[in-house]
Amino acid sequence: MKIYVIALLLVGVHCLFKDELWVTGEVDLRNRGDTIFYYLFRSRNPETRYKKLVIWLSGGPGCSSTIGLFTENGPYMFNKTAKMFRNEYSWNEEYDLMFVDQPVGVGFSRVKDKDHFCRNETCVATNFHKFITAFYRYHHPEYQNVPLYITGESYAGHYIPAIAAYLLRAKDLDIPLAGIAIGNGLTDFSVQIKGYANFLLENDLVGPFGYLAVQLLSTISVIALEMEAELFKNISLTVLGLIADYVGIINVYDIRRKDTDDDLDDDIIALLKQPPVQELFGLKEYREFKMVCNHTLQEYMLADIPVSISPDLVELMENEVKVLIYYGDKDYICNWIGGELLIDSLKWKGKSEYEKQAYKGFKLKNGTEVGKFKNVGNFTFLVVYNAGHMVPMDQKEASLYMLKTFIDGNFTKE
Repeated sequence: MKIYVIALLLVGVHCLFKDELWVTGEVDLRNRGDTIFYYLFRSRNPETRYKKLVIWLSGGPGCSSTIGLFTENGPYMFNKTAKMFRNEYSWNEEYDLMFVDQPVGVGFSRVKDKDHFCRNETCVATNFHKFITAFYRYHHPEYQNVPLYITGESYAGHYIPAIAAYLLRAKDLDIPLAGIAIGNGLTDFSVQIKGYANFLLENDLVGPFGYLAVQLLSTISVIALEMEAELFKNISLTVLGLIADYVGIINVYDIRRKDTDDDLDDDIIALLKQPPVQELFGLKEYREFKMVCNHTLQEYMLADIPVSISPDLVELMENEVKVLIYYGDKDYICNWIGGELLIDSLKWKGKSEYEKQAYKGFKLKNGTEVGKFKNVGNFTFLVVYNAGHMVPMDQKEASLYMLKTFIDGNFTKE
């Protein structure tokens, strides 16, 4: 166990989220043992509490949202030396913020048995609808009329459009869906994989020969993807690693880095496996917390990875749900050029106007340019500079300002 975690336990776990108003909970999905666990933090600003609810979902598939909580946009975070510090740019600076462990079987969420693991987004969305409905009606009815924003990153590019479109179709007045925001998302693999060659060329990681080689490998991956899931697993996913090795990328989530975030994952595990911490979180019986990401669920969701979720994304854009798609510009695995290709592939009512737009600089209030964006109506595509896969970790101030602009402001007038 890390030394800092030991010290935390000695002084008392009650100081884990010092000066924060927070609560945890577990929603029973009434499916013979399946539950979804959440961490809810009230806004630090008393005037904005209970005014907007932001939900964060991590990706994977199968990764606990404690990754976001403890390393990205939560109120207290681990640094590289396993010390926990107060995040002044936490997303609960102005909004009530909830981290949700889903699908079932992820993090502290429970799954009855392997047959209950989700295999597709219909299962994910159905379970989330059960979760959020029970959350409003039985756990926190104070949020029933509060605008809801669902955010997340990576494989949440699958989760979020599927969930939000499901909620939209349900027409449940207790669920006031207002917007979604997806960071470095994977939404349509067959489209986004075509961006790898140009991304590597732009970052001087390949020359002309390497560029053609990556294009060839990408084409092979698309063919494998269209044939069957097992072939996709053995070829398409392997190709991404081969390309990274070929060009010398060590951290596929940030091409600038020569290390990984494994230590941060270890810190989360070391903390959450401790009985006093689990007791603080309201767990009545001890639960194993051996890994941040559930590899069994990842295997079960394999066939879901190549499925395009673009139609759900378009449905949201067509129905005036606010949509923000953002990318850190130094992420390889879900790179921004693939994201740009994804948006270009969508057929929606704002497409022609969007295609006419040139990128504009995204600036903080002090005038510092931290990204570029395009905006048409309720839709915004944003690239954040000097950030990898985990934008809120790499650009904390910019990510919070991005969220505020998305929820309460206007990108064209930021």
